[in-house]
Amino acid sequence: MAIRITKLSAKDIPQTHKLLHSVIRHHNCYSNEACRVWEHFYTPARLKKSLRDKNWLCLIAKDKNKIIGFANIFQIYGGVARSDWTLVHPDYRHHGVGHALMAAKFKECKKLGCHKIETDSIVGNEFGKRLLEETGWKKIANLKNHWFGQDYYLWERFL
Repeated sequence: MAIRITKLSAKDIPQTHKLLHSVIRHHNCYSNEACRVWEHFYTPARLKKSLRDKNWLCLIAKDKNKIIGFANIFQIYGGVARSDWTLVHPDYRHHGVGHALMAAKFKECKKLGCHKIETDSIVGNEFGKRLLEETGWKKIANLKNHWFGQDYYLWERFL
């Protein structure tokens, strides 16, 4: 497998949208309400709009022409970036795709002048927790009764 990380382009939106919805819909940590909201948030129109927003960056991982991963960066202000997703198609997990997306995310943040990036993860998301720990993130807080009434961890990573 030859993993290639690129910025999201308009031609990649339909396949990226399909990946996002497939992974979100089958994520066993999120409530039904959370899945429904995220599915309605990540529409093709919203992804297309993100291409024009200088404070929003979407990265995709490809194996040949198949999109197998997604990561985003947004709210880039004062040297700090936020990120809410780094996800990999289940068939491609444990092959370095998540690590490659994280490395690209860090590189892009540095290019944008960021010194730090922050994210959150739902407490029960063991795949996410492991990826964050393995790529140098530090857990800095427990957020009780947070998004959709679920508990989250808040993480940071200095670049």
